[in-house]
Amino acid sequence: GYIGAWTIKYLVDNGYTVLAAVRTVAQGDVLTNCFPPYSGRVSSVVVPDILKASSPFFRVPSSAEFSSSQEGAYDDVVKDVEGIIHVASPVPRSSKDPQEVIGPAVSGTTGILKSAKATRVKRAVITSSASAVCGFRTDKEYNEVHLNTENTKTSSPLAVYNTTKTRTEKAAFDYVRATQPHYDLVTLLPAFNFGPYIHQASTASPL
Repeated sequence: GYIGAWTIKYLVDNGYTVLAAVRTVAQGDVLTNCFPPYSGRVSSVVVPDILKASSPFFRVPSSAEFSSSQEGAYDDVVKDVEGIIHVASPVPRSSKDPQEVIGPAVSGTTGILKSAKATRVKRAVITSSASAVCGFRTDKEYNEVHLNTENTKTSSPLAVYNTTKTRTEKAAFDYVRATQPHYDLVTLLPAFNFGPYIHQASTASPL
């Protein structure tokens, strides 16, 4: 995605080698072709079970479906890396039950943290969102003690997405507090993301 591509560019510009986990070979080709000056330093690995969907932006699996496929999905991917930056999250288009989106997001994030427990990973960074703190409210100053918890079945897809970010971040820190892994955890809460696209895809489907 947009943030993922810019994250890779920042990393390779600063001397890092990147292994990107993608859902399809086509997505991996799009990413690696974005960085011709860094041939050999940007590669991809397909993790199809991260989300059983032909297009991750237009279908949301059930929580049970995602959880059953997620456990251990990243084990082989992270075994030789020193850092993890996790930017993937299901994006709801429509959903009758918010848990159909929240469940996959939480499982995906805790899944990669669990996969890192027996590795040399030093730090895991997770992209959250400012909406995890305040949702659509802008009436006061917010900090780390505030949480956005709107998740009723009448919530809009965007409101569900906001709650997804809240639950995911909370689950990640709960896991770290409970297990005390050897790596540290950082979450980033951006607000608006804008700027030019790095992707050179002719259609949205490979993204």
